[in-house]
Amino acid sequence: MMKKLKEKYNKMNPREQKMFLIRVISGACFLLAGLIFGIVALAMFHWSFIEFIKNPTVDLIFLCLIGIGIFMFARMEVK
Repeated sequence: MMKKLKEKYNKMNPREQKMFLIRVISGACFLLAGLIFGIVALAMFHWSFIEFIKNPTVDLIFLCLIGIGIFMFARMEVK
């Protein structure tokens, strides 16, 4: 998997390489932010997953994160 990705990366021009790295880093930051939010919110609810899910703020933030994720995938160019 990594070998194919590395070959694909080497075939890109410098501008495409830069955009690829930006997408990878932003995707990783997006996932990390979601993980941090989940851990902090669970800690605020004393590690009760049921209370965590019942909170409407959590639902709103999940919907925003899903919307941002869909927007990111929609902006990707298919070659």
